[in-house]
Amino acid sequence: MAGWTGQSKGTILGYKIFVFCLRNLNIRIVYFVLRIVVFYYFLFSNKAGVKQYFSKIKSYKSFKLYWFILKNYNIFRRLFLIELQFYRV
Repeated sequence: MAGWTGQSKGTILGYKIFVFCLRNLNIRIVYFVLRIVVFYYFLFSNKAGVKQYFSKIKSYKSFKLYWFILKNYNIFRRLFLIELQFYRV
């Protein structure tokens, strides 16, 4: 974790679009859109820290390792939506 800078991967424009969708669209549509974003992030992000946690600490291998990384990203997706709904964007 020495390389972590504390910066978000998202941009201001991305957050504004997301908040607009959350205010104006059905929550199920927003969940679906975020699922696509999570899968894109899963494919193209640097998963070094999460991968190290699941492979060395939890001792997961191969398919199970990537399954739990994707599951971890989806948990953060749900928590992010719950937090925004709580604060009534």
